[in-house]
Amino acid sequence: MKKKILLLLLLLLSILLLSGCTVNYDLKITEDDFQEQSVISVDTNKNEIYQDQTLPTVLDNLKPMAVYANSNSTSAKRYNLTRTENNNIKNLNIANTFSLSDFYRSAAVNQCFKELNIQTEDNYVLIRTNRKCEAFDNYPLLENITINIETDMEVIVSNADKVDGNVYTWNITRENYMDKAVRLSYSLPRVTTENKDDHIFEEKPESTTTREDAKKRQYNVIFLISLVFLGLIIGLAIKAKNHR
Repeated sequence: MKKKILLLLLLLLSILLLSGCTVNYDLKITEDDFQEQSVISVDTNKNEIYQDQTLPTVLDNLKPMAVYANSNSTSAKRYNLTRTENNNIKNLNIANTFSLSDFYRSAAVNQCFKELNIQTEDNYVLIRTNRKCEAFDNYPLLENITINIETDMEVIVSNADKVDGNVYTWNITRENYMDKAVRLSYSLPRVTTENKDDHIFEEKPESTTTREDAKKRQYNVIFLISLVFLGLIIGLAIKAKNHR
């Protein structure tokens, strides 16, 4: 009985020591674009198996995937993949840049959340996901995802776990992934005529020549009206004289 308990304790300890893989997702938001980078890290000294392959082998064999969710075309734009290794940690870096209008199609984000909504109104932007992070159901060895959103825009509200300067961080684990939405809203710089093309935004002042022409037209109209009244008066005077 003691041997069975000891074996069970050793098995439990080995499971706890298996850290699985971790994901760091970094998103830099500027006024013009969304710069996305995901780093998947695995420990090459551990023996985690995924679909009959070790995790390092899975990373080595991973092909560049399309940057847009549900895009299977061979000509579709692909993520930039780079691989690095530091001691026993192997990293896979996945990067791409999106515009504000197409970021909702990010394949990396859609691997985690079924819903990614981006709402814009006036100069305000709201980014939000659904509550459940699907990646933990799809990848049994995934232990945690750290989401870092960096922006110099003015953040109105967020539900980040940590804020460090202009970096907002969410930590998603197997303990909280069923109820861990991401919410962040920010404002864009307001549009002013000072920093936009003159021919589009700036109202050009009326020229001096235009004002002088308007005055001349006004004087001509007054002169014509005066002539009409003078003609009427002369006509009435002649008519009255003939009646005498």
